[in-house]
Amino acid sequence: MDLILSTISATHEVMPYLNLLKIKGTLVVLGAVVTPFKVSSLKFITDQIKITGSAVGGMKAAQECIDFIAENKLLMETKLITNLDELEGVETELVKGNSTGLRYVLDMDQIL
Repeated sequence: MDLILSTISATHEVMPYLNLLKIKGTLVVLGAVVTPFKVSSLKFITDQIKITGSAVGGMKAAQECIDFIAENKLLMETKLITNLDELEGVETELVKGNSTGLRYVLDMDQIL
């Protein structure tokens, strides 16, 4: 994958996600995790991956977004990916441009 948006806000291992990235891929951390990530420096050197983050705006901004979505009946179709075969199919679809418009959610506990 070129980009992973991580919304996990609990202590977790980050290396399984970094291993899913292509060379020069980026992991964007959106969930606040207070414990440091353990990452091999070789991953940065050999694959040239990047880890960055973004503040999500806090509870008030998040609630305003949820209210706007609800009031305007904006729905995003999602598909839960639970195994490597499905993940490979998703990668093929995304390379083609994701004509389905689906939002893919990875269940890493089941995939790994």
